Amino acid sequence: MPFPTADGALSKKRLESPWCMMLNGDWKFHWVNHPDKRPADFFRTDFDDSAWKTIPVPSNVELHGYGTPIYCNQPYPFQKDPPRVMGEPPKNFTTFTERNPVSSYRRTFTLPDSWTGRHTFLTFNGVSSAFYLWINGRKVGYSQDSRTPAEFDITDHLRRGENTLAVEVYRYSDGSYLECQDFWRLSGIFRDVYLRSCAPLQLRDFLARGGLSDDYSKGTLDLRVELRDVVGAGLVSGSSVDAKVFAPDGSELVATTLKPGADGKAATHLKDLDIQPWSAESPTLYQLLLTIRNRAGEAVDHVATKIGFSRSEIHEGQLLVNGRPVLIKGVNRHDHHPDLGHYLTEEQMREDLVIAKQNNINAIRTCHYPNDPRFLELCDELGLYVCSEANIESHGMGYGKESLAKDSSWEAAHVDRVRNMVEAFKNHPSIILWSLGNEAGDGVNFVACSKWVRDHEPTRPIHYERAGQASHVDLYSPMYASHDGCIRYARNEEKKPLARQKPLIQCEYSHAMGNSSGGLADYWEIFRRERLLQGGFIWDYIDQGLRRKRPAPASVTDTSAAKRAVRLAGEVDAENGLVSGYATVPADPDFDPDGGFSVLARVRPGANGGDNPIVTKGDRSWALKINRKGELEFFLYQNGWQAVTAPLPGDWEGKWHNLRASYDGRRMILEADGRELARKDFTGKPATNQQPLGIGHNADYPERAFHGAIARVQVSGADKRVLLDVDFTRFTRSGGEVEYFAWGGDFGDVPNDGNFCCNGILASDRRPTPQLPEVKKVYQDFAFSLTGDKKLKISSERFFTGTADLELATGYLVNGSGELKTVSETPEIAPGQSMEIDPGAPPAAGPGKEVILSAELRLKHDTAWAKAGHVVAWGQIPIGGDAVTAPQPAAGAAPEVVRDNGLTTVRGAGFTATFDEATATLVKYEAGGRQLLAGPLHLDFWRAPVDNDRANGFTNRSGMWRDAGGNAKATSYQTGARDGAVVIDAALSLSAGSSTAAVSYRIDPAGHITVEAELKPQGGGLGPIPRVGMSVRLPKDLDTWSWYGRGPHETMLDRKAGGRFGNWRVKVADAWFPYVEPQETGNRTDVRHASFTDASGKGLSIQAVGEALEVTAHPFETRDLEGPRHPCDIPQRDFLTVHIDHAQMGV
Repeated sequence: MPFPTADGALSKKRLESPWCMMLNGDWKFHWVNHPDKRPADFFRTDFDDSAWKTIPVPSNVELHGYGTPIYCNQPYPFQKDPPRVMGEPPKNFTTFTERNPVSSYRRTFTLPDSWTGRHTFLTFNGVSSAFYLWINGRKVGYSQDSRTPAEFDITDHLRRGENTLAVEVYRYSDGSYLECQDFWRLSGIFRDVYLRSCAPLQLRDFLARGGLSDDYSKGTLDLRVELRDVVGAGLVSGSSVDAKVFAPDGSELVATTLKPGADGKAATHLKDLDIQPWSAESPTLYQLLLTIRNRAGEAVDHVATKIGFSRSEIHEGQLLVNGRPVLIKGVNRHDHHPDLGHYLTEEQMREDLVIAKQNNINAIRTCHYPNDPRFLELCDELGLYVCSEANIESHGMGYGKESLAKDSSWEAAHVDRVRNMVEAFKNHPSIILWSLGNEAGDGVNFVACSKWVRDHEPTRPIHYERAGQASHVDLYSPMYASHDGCIRYARNEEKKPLARQKPLIQCEYSHAMGNSSGGLADYWEIFRRERLLQGGFIWDYIDQGLRRKRPAPASVTDTSAAKRAVRLAGEVDAENGLVSGYATVPADPDFDPDGGFSVLARVRPGANGGDNPIVTKGDRSWALKINRKGELEFFLYQNGWQAVTAPLPGDWEGKWHNLRASYDGRRMILEADGRELARKDFTGKPATNQQPLGIGHNADYPERAFHGAIARVQVSGADKRVLLDVDFTRFTRSGGEVEYFAWGGDFGDVPNDGNFCCNGILASDRRPTPQLPEVKKVYQDFAFSLTGDKKLKISSERFFTGTADLELATGYLVNGSGELKTVSETPEIAPGQSMEIDPGAPPAAGPGKEVILSAELRLKHDTAWAKAGHVVAWGQIPIGGDAVTAPQPAAGAAPEVVRDNGLTTVRGAGFTATFDEATATLVKYEAGGRQLLAGPLHLDFWRAPVDNDRANGFTNRSGMWRDAGGNAKATSYQTGARDGAVVIDAALSLSAGSSTAAVSYRIDPAGHITVEAELKPQGGGLGPIPRVGMSVRLPKDLDTWSWYGRGPHETMLDRKAGGRFGNWRVKVADAWFPYVEPQETGNRTDVRHASFTDASGKGLSIQAVGEALEVTAHPFETRDLEGPRHPCDIPQRDFLTVHIDHAQMGV
């Protein structure tokens, strides 16, 4: 960006130049769903746009009510027929009615008088997917490649006074075949638009690549400039460019003058510069000032940019930055905002990078396209390594013979996008890797892309995952390589000569969807150990949810004898029932028919296409649905799908139909509107599962939804007894609105990939998920350990900087409590080195007194990304002692025992405990004058499926455990006395195979109840056990949860490194995390003791004995997490649910 003065160029931001005019703001706007409907002459200066509305620029039009947001991972939202996008897609596709929306934009502008005699360029930093441009009624040009700047010389189209700008944006173009990324498919002018004024003698382009000498001790600078005479007046002849480099303190580092030849080009190489290298740890930037002078030596323009001196290369199988084998502690980041879509302000970009720095993230992969130019400037300033990715992904074409990578007719399109990225961002020191694209297959076109990069900008290594270890990439960057797979790669690669070895850096790993990211610490134990393994980029950084509001969930009463309260989600009205919503009914043995059953549904279908569930018991029991072939289908599952299908009635769409599917133990019958459509002989019992009954919904595949209205559903047994009867037109609603983050399908978008867009370690609104503290801990640059002589050893993983910016604080915790004090003089630790300090003598440890040495490294001073005192690394080292000891037996008279009517009542001084003898459960516990239970304490082996569970068939493999604890039956039950306490011993049979359990209660005179339980899994076909423990309901007012263990956030068995030992307190309402699709949440690990108390501090205490516990608490039933699509759909209960576990599965 040119400036009229050198001082202005050096002191102001690029877009603050007086020779820059921002065109962001409200533009006149018109939208149509088909190109044939667009106002074809809207670009005329006399066109009347007075009736048009306005839209903010930048923005995505779909988020302002124009067209439908569509979330797809890999399919194209239009009919696949490259390069065409206007073919007729399936009827249920959004693009069937929104074939190729066209957005027409208009605005006016007036140039300042000071721009007279200069040339004016118009830049669009991002437009999706393609557009035409007119100025004052004259066509200027066309552009596609939505993620790199498009620049037009509009000088010859301008006039004095007011000018009219018109832009015609197409949502889809042939370029869309290369923009099939895993994100919301949105359109519009979504990045900055601005005008730039240049002198007739223009600096067309320049390269300023700061590097390092071969021994990394001195700086080098490759400077290349290209001048252009935009008026053809021979202005290049005799012209020159003065180049000055200024150090961070403002002093001049070096100066030189370049004299272009007849072609306007000049270059020089400067070396032996005394500089501070740029790295993510120390992002030292210099300023380069270029002054363009005409043949008379007069300055006509000044251009300044920040540069850094760094070097990125592959050497002997390692990625080196400035000669050091850095570890990539990275994340993948999409441009996404919950309210603005693909547009982010500078403040929002900065926020994303500041959060990354605060959590020890040192690298960003710009998945899967180049980012806004300001984003790269911020990475330079704040210090983050960047893998800059070209705007190429043709995932929907697959990787086989149809892959566009293999079609040479698409070579120019591929190379153009790579060239656009490299030319736009070549001067940024933060970029250490060029990425040719993502998931677009591999073939001749990527060989050509690689060749272009190596010919024109060979200073950074080349990444492309689909190329594997081919010669046209410089590193091996797989996705989701397993722990063992990484080790195998290292072992095999080490067998090659050093010069042929390549590092492994995972371009995607540790998929952070929902409650996940287990095993991250295990990955990094391997990465730190193996020379050829250098980290990776977590998938991904930020959930891609779009913020929406809708009326609060409605409910309807099941009029069968069960009288279930059925909650509805989505749109519902009194005339049509469920319009674009769904309902889930908790799993019930009623819906696992034995002798037979029938299901009736009154529906008004919309457009067909894909799986449309009407009434389903998951995907492996029974269902009434429309299948992918567009047929009506009724299936039963028994070691495979037994299905009866029929063509849809001729008047299917938009009409009400009464459907009936029945099974009498011998045959399956499918009917519509009183007419039998098909039947099939089948004998056997459908498989049972633990999925809720879904209406308009399939719990196994939540992205599948019924497109249309459902007014009523009825399920009856073989004896004609009505098991469920729900009339959705008779709903009730509490009123008000709820807010949620929408994902695929929430806008009625088809095709869609459900909540697969929400994989972030940050929520859509940038709230930290429970994964983020794990990332911060695992990614930290310092490790803490205890030496044999009881010294605290601190090891640095920094590569370029010491610890002068940090201060150390240490202290001992006793049973989680204690204070850390700053060490008066924090010793300096050189990069890659260690040091030891004496932490002082620890307190005495022993039974009931656990001692932990705790240490922190904190920032001494404020930085651009954190305040002084920010903790950059911490460690906790157990010294000794044990906090999981049994309480001392209470003295006093043994409690009284009364057995009557199937209950055992144990009474002592100030307490009463009641046990159900049929189930061996504690059903009541009164103490301190109040009831402390709201439900029985019983065995529990189930958790609400997390996203990774849903993906691996968890509910089908492990469903037998869902009710195994709650339905356990006592096969023996005995009471007795031992050491002044009452003892109850019971054996139980479980419904999971032939599994059994044993439970023992010991109640002492003070009312302490010691519980021991044992599970013996037995029988064939048992799936993994989700959790082993007990659960209980507590009164809602016992809502203060205190515990000693890891915290304060949720931790899991394989995701707990980021949880600190301490004494924590939280309200139960705040103890769970609202994952975008509800799932297991609220767990805490390594809990020594916990309590749940009311406002007066009275309540229930839990003490671990022998081994630490896992404890989960939330203000609803665990089963409430299994049906809802969004957290706002979780029912609010008048009790709390607490799980007390030996262990829960990892995630």
